Amino acid sequence: MGLDVWGPAWTFDPNTNQHYYHCFYAQQPDLNWRNPAVKGAMFDVSRWWYKRGVAGFRLDAVDTLFEDPGLHDNPIVGSGKNAYGDPIEENKYNTKLPEVHDALRGLRKVADESGAVLIGETWTKDVAELKQYYGEHSNELQMPMDLMLTKLRFSAPVFREHIAGIDGAGGWPVYVISNHDIVRSYDR
Repeated sequence: MGLDVWGPAWTFDPNTNQHYYHCFYAQQPDLNWRNPAVKGAMFDVSRWWYKRGVAGFRLDAVDTLFEDPGLHDNPIVGSGKNAYGDPIEENKYNTKLPEVHDALRGLRKVADESGAVLIGETWTKDVAELKQYYGEHSNELQMPMDLMLTKLRFSAPVFREHIAGIDGAGGWPVYVISNHDIVRSYDR
């Protein structure tokens, strides 16, 4: 289990004599958002920063906050390899699990206490999926990041058509044409 671009998802810590899970780099251990104490601590940390004047947070990879509780391995897709030589996985058990939206609603409730904004990195396949990150009652992210532009041909007409579809869906996304995870737009 782990996203297919980062290698092993488990790292041994000799100080605790235990392994820990990380969806990305070993230096970025995952938090167990299923644990109410962890969730409460994250809400308290958010409040601490809001009380000090932080206007909001940009949440990285929000669709990976939860993993399958049974820690099942993602299925391998075909016989190909990714850029790191690892098998290509279908991220079935570690991305976009329904529990993500509950956590986002909790984070939004805390943000609303201070009038703060939540921006979230959301890798979505289409406009309908992006809309889910606003929340059914506009109670999740105020500004989900539209990363679909990173996969489109770098062309004004193509971008215009996509943006028209997003604008017609309501909400206010953050349009992203490149970032540190993908080829920069000037290279496409």
